[in-house]
Amino acid sequence: MTATAERLLAGPLRRCRLRDADQNSIKVLTLPTILTLGRVAAVPLFISTFYMDSWWITTAMTSIFIAAAITDWLDGYLARKMRLGSAFGAFLDPVADKCSVITMAIISGCCCK
Repeated sequence: MTATAERLLAGPLRRCRLRDADQNSIKVLTLPTILTLGRVAAVPLFISTFYMDSWWITTAMTSIFIAAAITDWLDGYLARKMRLGSAFGAFLDPVADKCSVITMAIISGCCCK
């Protein structure tokens, strides 16, 4: 390709790249990200449920844990299938996983004493 042709194509190609970057930055609150935020919000709910004194607490805690596991799988599946990945979601998903695992480890340590 000649230098003139490269200069002529550089403008439209640059605009396409900028437009793609703008679309990726707009996708912050996608469905997978909302599911991940729900998992983060479930951590205090799980902790508060642990300190309640009732006969149904085991069922509630198990249900919260299973819902968190299902949404963990579902947000990854939807992000890949619908191409809704975002930088914020890629950051938040491991944070939500770590918060959930640390909470479960601490609570199980409290129960095993």
